[in-house]
Amino acid sequence: MRVIRWPMRARAATALAWLALIAGADRPLAAEDPPRTPVRIELSTQPPADAIRPFPTTEPTTFSVRVLDGAGAAVRDARVHVTLKSPPRGALFSTGFPIFEATTSFAFEAPAHEGVAEFTSFLPIRGDYALTVKASPPERDAARLEYKTQVFTVGVNENSAQVRNAAILLAGLFALGAVAGWFFARTQGLLRLAETTAPSGGR
Repeated sequence: MRVIRWPMRARAATALAWLALIAGADRPLAAEDPPRTPVRIELSTQPPADAIRPFPTTEPTTFSVRVLDGAGAAVRDARVHVTLKSPPRGALFSTGFPIFEATTSFAFEAPAHEGVAEFTSFLPIRGDYALTVKASPPERDAARLEYKTQVFTVGVNENSAQVRNAAILLAGLFALGAVAGWFFARTQGLLRLAETTAPSGGR
């Protein structure tokens, strides 16, 4: 029987390959990077949202934007980009200041050092404002957190006193119109009655 002899280099390479395979079997598999979690964005206002009225009825509104992680902890040194757009023109009624309708009130970027960014603004007209907030985590948290964009609706109702005065004015105009209509209708009726009952002159 013929014996096949491997060259020395081939036998050495084969031995090294088996050693590498054995060593790799004992080594634990590398863990995959955990998925990143979007940050949470919360908004609060002062005065509360249901108490905001158009300027100058109330003081300027203070907005507080909080950036949190999945566990509810503040994301320190996050950055926020904020854009506020004023309400569009209503389908039936104007907001009272057409120059402000559907315009960008402001847009800026600010740090949230303790996970909170605050800013103040006047809200001059009634309607629903669109506040867009984009929050980005700091570089050190980029492996576990990712940015998020959220749009908040801030509704501004008309001053209750102005609504009451407008209702009183409309009611007064309606009552005045009703009285005027009754008066003119009665006058026309009396005139027609007088024409029908008046004696006709002979020739």
